[in-house]
Amino acid sequence: MAEHWIKIEKTTPDKPEIFEIAAKLSLTPDDVVGKLVRIWSWMDSHFDKDSAFCHKLSVTLVQIDRVAGATNFGQAMLEVDWLSESGIPHFDRHLGESAKKRAKDAERKRMSRQKADNCHKNNGQKVGPEEEEEEEEEREVKHSPVSKHASRDLEAAKQIYRHVIEAVPGTKTPNFEKWADTIRLMRERDNLTYEEIWKVFSWANADSFWRTNIRSPDKLREKLPVLRAKMIQGDSTSKSQQAIDASKVAAEQFLTSRGVNT
Repeated sequence: MAEHWIKIEKTTPDKPEIFEIAAKLSLTPDDVVGKLVRIWSWMDSHFDKDSAFCHKLSVTLVQIDRVAGATNFGQAMLEVDWLSESGIPHFDRHLGESAKKRAKDAERKRMSRQKADNCHKNNGQKVGPEEEEEEEEEREVKHSPVSKHASRDLEAAKQIYRHVIEAVPGTKTPNFEKWADTIRLMRERDNLTYEEIWKVFSWANADSFWRTNIRSPDKLREKLPVLRAKMIQGDSTSKSQQAIDASKVAAEQFLTSRGVNT
């Protein structure tokens, strides 16, 4: 049996899947997190990596709902890919003895490094409160996660999703951070401006065929050369038709001025 604790990421309460489950079941996000902790704890207590898969047939959605204390909770987990027919995805990464052993090993190494740093820092010199505070700030800056994408990339990602959900209702809430990073790559590596990116996406989103196929920045970036070619072709066809229509109007006006009925 596993130890009496489980791993949970600090970012879990803010993940899109949490909000999606909450919306599906008319629950608050905090309620969803609490129920997930109950389910994960139950799984951790009764299964390990192997038995979680060997006994997958004995774990029904009804049991998941009973543990969560909410109807259709298991189905909602399935729909956001946090539950599958083969059990909990990546079970051994977060639950079970192997995951906890890795977590404790990582913490032990961190404490060892911290102890070594303190010994080195205090070797032959006295460190006062100000120096300690400055070094602590340096460590926080060094180890704090830095987003590579700009805030406008994230805004563009969310705007794209709003148009995708209108074209294809039911599209799952994506990882907006990943979408934003793809937009950043389109700007930095593909040398596209926000206006160019949006122009191509808007064209695809309005096209009867492409609107159901271009549903993410990744797919937009992949198909960009094709989409731009189609856009140019469409513009050329439109301009040609406009020229033909203008010629017809001019010819009719000329004949009318000569008293010839068209």
